[in-house]
Amino acid sequence: GGGIFHQRSFSAPPVRPVEPRQPSLSTDLKQQRASSAAKSLSKMESRTSQDPLQRAEVKELYGWLRMMSLQEYLPALLQIGVEAVAHIGDVEVEDLEEAGMAR
Repeated sequence: GGGIFHQRSFSAPPVRPVEPRQPSLSTDLKQQRASSAAKSLSKMESRTSQDPLQRAEVKELYGWLRMMSLQEYLPALLQIGVEAVAHIGDVEVEDLEEAGMAR
């Protein structure tokens, strides 16, 4: 005989092509928002000679947003005039929606 290495006929099961996985809408949306936020922050920084995060009240606002994983919204808040946690109470839902922060 052929020992343990004797030939056998073998037919592999048919192989189906794997469809590329589409990113979930929420992941895609988060990436778009983060990219948009980065662009907005970049525009704002180019308009002002000072980095907004150098100001204590803006740094505190960023930290507060970061605790809730919402830091990508900092540029939108700054754009509508919210520069401190103390200003959050003055913001209307419509202001947030207009700034692109509707969830």
